[in-house]
Amino acid sequence: MNFGYVYVAGSNSTDEFKAKADFVCTGKNDELVIQKAIDKCVKTDKNVFLLNGKYSIDALYDFGDNGPLTTICVPNAHREIRIIGLSHEYGFQKSFDNGVVLYVSADAIMNTEIDNADVIRNAWSDKGIQNGAALRLENLSVVLANNQHPVRCIDLRRTDRVEVKNVMLISYGDSIAKASDVGLGVAPPVPVKGCIGLTMTDGSNYAYSNYTNVDALGFYEGIQVGGEHVICINCGATIGNYGFTFGNYPIHCGSNHPITLITAWMRGILIFRILVSGAEMTTVKAVGL
Repeated sequence: MNFGYVYVAGSNSTDEFKAKADFVCTGKNDELVIQKAIDKCVKTDKNVFLLNGKYSIDALYDFGDNGPLTTICVPNAHREIRIIGLSHEYGFQKSFDNGVVLYVSADAIMNTEIDNADVIRNAWSDKGIQNGAALRLENLSVVLANNQHPVRCIDLRRTDRVEVKNVMLISYGDSIAKASDVGLGVAPPVPVKGCIGLTMTDGSNYAYSNYTNVDALGFYEGIQVGGEHVICINCGATIGNYGFTFGNYPIHCGSNHPITLITAWMRGILIFRILVSGAEMTTVKAVGL
């Protein structure tokens, strides 16, 4: 195992993984264990490695930084923080018990009627530029119990430099079962406004803003595109209201230029339309849309 990582195992991870992990989750409020691992990695100049398993996310918290309620908050460490999963999921047609899965329970979101509560975000600041926030997310899935509450899975509005790769976002986890065709031949429930897969950055990004193999299923807005120097490769948003929206959230810095989408898809979108609001939409390239 790489000593540059803090290792976390899920409650259903293998015995070998649990024996070698620095932290082992119990299957209840696993977000607290993951947060401890993140805080340790910041203090010890390491990164976080999530071993294969299902991690139960059961509450939202106020981190006292004037940002949205969130389950996990990544400090702004003035270096890249990596949260890496061991394996990317293989498919959630009938179950979501493979790879690294952050399952956000109905209990976590049922009393949340606040716009834009988050699952993962950086520490909040006045603007998302030159604030010391650099984040890499790779090989993990975020599964909401349902899409009937205004919850955003990944919020990058206060992340200055971004690398997201092999990430699956699903909004209808409790409808996925071996005896169910929801997500296949049966559409999931219509999502409420504010149920969002991923929101990009505040703009004027430092160095790069890269997204590869990101898929958002069943959201009101699948991927809210923004920021600068954005490259999306093999990213998609399906069976929701809006697939990609451009500039459809408040920004404080230069944004929406240039944006390149390579092999992007929006299949089964209830409203096949791209929302565009905000300023500085100078370049959008779409290849294979």
